[in-house]
Amino acid sequence: MCPNDIQYVDAYLLRSVAYQRNGNYDLAIEDRTWLISVQPNNSLFYRDRGLLYAEKGDYERTIKDYESALEIEYQSSLHDELEKFRKKLKAKKK
Repeated sequence: MCPNDIQYVDAYLLRSVAYQRNGNYDLAIEDRTWLISVQPNNSLFYRDRGLLYAEKGDYERTIKDYESALEIEYQSSLHDELEKFRKKLKAKKK
């Protein structure tokens, strides 16, 4: 991480939210991926990117990001959401 990268975190987060609200999930995912590269121990960035993947129906990536978030910080609500996405993936594969 470049020392100046941290100053852009808020800007990337706000832009990602704007992309998400406009349905531009791929661009929102790109920004969340950048945020993760700058703050890899921020579980919320993984969770948020996982939700974006879920919007696209990519439950495998959703699950992977939720698992990463849970490794950083266990939250029962995240665990419950993860189980929901595992069920959706299982149903999708049938």
